[in-house]
Amino acid sequence: MKQLFLALFLLIIVVVGGLVVASIAVKKTNITLGSKKDLSLLTNGIKWDPDGHISYVTFSNGNRRFFISGNQKTYTIDSPTPVSLEEALGKKPVIKENFGPDENVSYKNHYSTITSVLQTEPKNLNHLLAFTQNEEQLEKPDGTYDFSNFTSSISLLESYNGGNSWKDFGPVIKGDDYLTPGVKITGAGEPLAIIKDGYVYVYFVDWAAGVKVSHADQIYLARTKIFPDGGVGAFEFYTTAGFVPLETNLKPTITVPANSNEKYVSLPSISYNKYLNQYLAVYETNIGFYNSFSQDGINWTKEKLFFEFTRPQSERKTGDVWYSYPTILSDQEEKTDGTTERSGNLYFATGTWPNTAHQLTVKPFEFE
Repeated sequence: MKQLFLALFLLIIVVVGGLVVASIAVKKTNITLGSKKDLSLLTNGIKWDPDGHISYVTFSNGNRRFFISGNQKTYTIDSPTPVSLEEALGKKPVIKENFGPDENVSYKNHYSTITSVLQTEPKNLNHLLAFTQNEEQLEKPDGTYDFSNFTSSISLLESYNGGNSWKDFGPVIKGDDYLTPGVKITGAGEPLAIIKDGYVYVYFVDWAAGVKVSHADQIYLARTKIFPDGGVGAFEFYTTAGFVPLETNLKPTITVPANSNEKYVSLPSISYNKYLNQYLAVYETNIGFYNSFSQDGINWTKEKLFFEFTRPQSERKTGDVWYSYPTILSDQEEKTDGTTERSGNLYFATGTWPNTAHQLTVKPFEFE
């Protein structure tokens, strides 16, 4: 009789285990997109937006603040209720300048935008850290700036008033091989930060000059320990030897897809996806927007193309409609851009090549 009960017990375990595995297996990882909607900010005088990842935070009183780049600076869009960016814009909010370049500061003399904002102190949600892409641009004899051949760096900002004002600690990530401005695009930029295991993980693109090192434009990783007061320590960089304090021998976390027409990977939008119980990365390549998944935020699955461009970026012709700067958010449900769900919104830029300023666009997404 005991043997019979044992056999039935084992059978139940096998069946239940099979159901659990089956329930996990039915979760789909294919991103499907809905219809495109124009969210242009031109009536607010804002061009070239978004120009990087769109970040947002929700405060303890329910107010929500979005940070969006355009005009070579960053703007805030506030909502008194925790709604999506699309819904917030539909209510005609006041859009305010928040942060930008300073001609008197060389590393950000003509371009500086916030692309990632974090709340690192759970008991004080007004305490924010942010990361910027800076561009040091060469001033030409006629007084204009060379925006095509800049030196890029990533700065750390801190605010104790919800991002109304910022303290700039200067560049914390510079890249492994950069030149003075006016030669070519070099340095590090396009930062995206998440909180993981007591650290701030910062994903960024490194544009190597080809003098010290040569590699494709790919996504790399740095991290810094979060202190109990929400501040952070020194940065260390993911390399062939693991995390080290020197910005050398960098090892990419997300590499250029193995496609003969691919040339780069850039503009990471990374979050922890609660539906899939793993990290989700969305990013741009020469031919479209891809996504990958990761259990640890370091090692990523093979990429999937889910939004193919009409023409590769490297082959754009005058009059072509083109797309760039993807941000994936579940901003109907989640309090920050650090987490996503099964569905939400893919925000990106739509422009006409080469001279019409790109503008904010949205498509709903769902894993199916």
